[in-house]
Amino acid sequence: MTEHESSAITETPWVNPRDPALALGADGLPARSRRAPQWVDVPDEKWNDWRWQLSNRVNTLDEVGQVLNLTDEEREGLTADDKFRVDITPYFASLIDPDDPNDPIRRQVIPLGREHEAFTAMMEDSLAEDRHSPVPGLVHRYPDRVLMLVTTQCASYCRYCTRSRIVGDPTQNFNRREHEAQLEYLRRTPQVRDVLISGGDGLTLAPKLLESIIRGIREIPHIEIIRIGSRVPVFLPQRVDDELCEMLARYHPLWINLHFNHPNEITPEVSRAVDKLSRAGIPIGGTMSPSSATRMPAPSAAIARQFTPCEYVYSPLLRYRASTSSARWFTGWWPTGSGPITCTSATSSRARAISGRRSARDWRSSRGYAATPAATRCRPTSSMRPAAAARSR
Repeated sequence: MTEHESSAITETPWVNPRDPALALGADGLPARSRRAPQWVDVPDEKWNDWRWQLSNRVNTLDEVGQVLNLTDEEREGLTADDKFRVDITPYFASLIDPDDPNDPIRRQVIPLGREHEAFTAMMEDSLAEDRHSPVPGLVHRYPDRVLMLVTTQCASYCRYCTRSRIVGDPTQNFNRREHEAQLEYLRRTPQVRDVLISGGDGLTLAPKLLESIIRGIREIPHIEIIRIGSRVPVFLPQRVDDELCEMLARYHPLWINLHFNHPNEITPEVSRAVDKLSRAGIPIGGTMSPSSATRMPAPSAAIARQFTPCEYVYSPLLRYRASTSSARWFTGWWPTGSGPITCTSATSSRARAISGRRSARDWRSSRGYAATPAATRCRPTSSMRPAAAARSR
């Protein structure tokens, strides 16, 4: 071996083969997911531009039909007069198998005719959010935390959406005046320490507007935690750019909760987006599978029943959690005050959830809250009890 060859070997940077954010394609470039044929000729500069992705979403029967071979029921759903909004980014539409009517990504975003069938116990506001809204867009159900709806717009629209009564409707979007009313409520409510930004999806907002909302929250002294619930890194990973990560990093402590439904959603682009967020110091939380179908509005239940939890779906998702470089994955904050449930491993294809469980009374006392009247106290379902869930495993 010559001295030149030895030097070249020494200077070649080592790449961690287990890091999904560093995966390379056959051409030696960063790995990429497939593109549908109609977008093959789109320049990379446009394809990787999140604004281009939003501007070129497909939503009509003709547009979707150019990407997928539609079934009769899908055609019925796409042509329904009063359907829940349809918008699919070219990136996400490209992940769908055009010939498989049961493709798991397809079933999340393509409407079916059965969405409009009534069913027992259907509810418009299934989570009773409007009942707990002191000002428009702010849900204050639990003593020390609020849900802050900042927009009704999403990058793409899940057919199982529990907030479909307002989501996707531009006439019900929230404006700056309503954002200020939400912030003013937080300023005069000192018991609130945790704010979850949702919508719609806050990461679809214009960068300056999103930052002004986050800054307004962070300027309130008693707000300790800001969380963002988002599907944008799944539907539109191009949105997670250096500018966004640098902005979010200025407002720690800040968490982001993602929602995956199927391993097919985990692409090289998603891995790089999650890696960028975690390197900005943001803990990445994750939820998997939709809520109970019986609590969803009409357009949601028929679709949600198709998402049956199973090891085929959960195991790859949990392994992905373990393989990312994010510091911790939280599966949620339990309203009974049991603290965060941390996914620590994926042994035997199931997560071992651990929690330092405390009673709701002890938790409220530690925060200085009066006892909650029995008539209004939260009664978690079995799926919300981590200790019971752990025993059942």
